[in-house]
Amino acid sequence: MPTRSVSGTAAVIAAPIVAAAAVGLVLLALSWPTLVAKPRGVPVAITGQPQLVQQATAAVSARSADAIDLIPVTDRAAAVADIRQRDVVGAIVLDPARPEVLTASAAGSAGQQVMSQLTTALQQFMAQGQQPPGGQTPALTVTDVVPLSSDDPSGARFAIAGLPLALGGVLGGVLLSVALTGVRRRLIGLLGYGVAAGLGLAAILGPWYGALPGAYLASAAGIGAIVTSVAIVVVGLRHLIGPAGFGVGALLFILGATPISGATVPRELLPSVWSDLGQWFPQGAGNTLLRNLNYFPDAPTLAGWLVAAAWSAIGVLLILLPTRRRHAAPAVETRPVAERQVGDRPVIRC
Repeated sequence: MPTRSVSGTAAVIAAPIVAAAAVGLVLLALSWPTLVAKPRGVPVAITGQPQLVQQATAAVSARSADAIDLIPVTDRAAAVADIRQRDVVGAIVLDPARPEVLTASAAGSAGQQVMSQLTTALQQFMAQGQQPPGGQTPALTVTDVVPLSSDDPSGARFAIAGLPLALGGVLGGVLLSVALTGVRRRLIGLLGYGVAAGLGLAAILGPWYGALPGAYLASAAGIGAIVTSVAIVVVGLRHLIGPAGFGVGALLFILGATPISGATVPRELLPSVWSDLGQWFPQGAGNTLLRNLNYFPDAPTLAGWLVAAAWSAIGVLLILLPTRRRHAAPAVETRPVAERQVGDRPVIRC
């Protein structure tokens, strides 16, 4: 009796501590990117007169250290092409008669922040330079080459698109694992879930919220592929290691991959090792894929599809792996029970 009392007291003390530690772990996992977020080598194109390009590059390098990487291009058209292909987040055109800053608000808040700082620096650089013959410094023009949708001018609605990619995948995997049994049924259910989730989420984020202005079916296909790739891995983990697979899937995709996916903190503000790693997970690849499908049709999308296919293949492999089945308890032999009367009371004899 004393042993049980001590054990119960220890559990009462330990359980709240473990629960609080788990909440703290979640907070740290989701918030640490904001502590290390800062521009790191953000690519920006620059073109114009060689002397002006050299002077501006030196001035920007001295001002921003390693935050901005200025990349020389031949002319304005080349700069616009690089922006549309997402090779750079913006560009500086140093034309003495018409200086211009090219931005792409659809590329995300990090690019806008960097280009805003560059615009201020360029204005100061022009003010300190040699005055033209007319005595007036030409006005600096800012052109948004790839603007956000008019229904989502701040990009806030698009930012939430990354959340259902992870949560929807994990939740779908849990529900399908519980509701369906057998490899065939689960695989068919996963395919159906991918189609339904893709069409449904794309309808909400696209026509309803206005966050996805591109082709509806393309967005639905991208969302469906990413959500399915997460769900199928969760189902595979559940098949392989039991209910603990749900926890492993949540840790992997929600606490592990979401902070480095670029959905909560722009990938340009993360250390390169984490930024690159995040693109190997479904959320990171999916966030980039959706942005390219809806705003940057000239940018490559193959990587996003390949990441979804790779994680789906991993999930199928986990589902097909043999597992050690629990042996059924041996059957207990039963014999008929007979009664006989002894005095006033019946006696049961086996």
